[in-house]
Amino acid sequence: MTVDTGTRQGRMQTGNDAEIKCIAFLLWNGISVYKIGQENWLPDWIHAKIRYNYDRDVELLKHIPDLDTGRALIQVKDAPRESGYSHVTLEKASYQASLRWCELGIPVLMAWRFQDGKTYQCQWVDKISPIEPETDREELNGSKTPMYKIAKNELEPLQSFLGFLRNGQ
Repeated sequence: MTVDTGTRQGRMQTGNDAEIKCIAFLLWNGISVYKIGQENWLPDWIHAKIRYNYDRDVELLKHIPDLDTGRALIQVKDAPRESGYSHVTLEKASYQASLRWCELGIPVLMAWRFQDGKTYQCQWVDKISPIEPETDREELNGSKTPMYKIAKNELEPLQSFLGFLRNGQ
């Protein structure tokens, strides 16, 4: 059964599956992890009220990373159709909010789950070189969400980050 990622519920379902598998991988490798993403604690009625508010501080709430390891936050993204492309996508607002967490001294690891459903490719958000959207928000179809392209060759397997997530090194 295919999930409709055009709905908030569908995106939450695929995102939750990606998070669960990422959590399992981290726990298997001895790393404590907690779910902290806004879909876990922000009620739908509040989400509806702030959905179209683009204030920098509100964006921190809307795009709080999904997981906390005690050493870094992890933003899990699902990239179910990345095969055959040289890049993955990332919401511009999510990237900017994650950079803001970094400015506050909190490292953020971006983790994309690839099409096989098992592979996670990652990079620290402050080491990513995003390619700017070519279209203004007003000209976009659908949700009007500007997206960055992130080159896959900038990403590394999640295993590469286990040392830092485990003991800060």
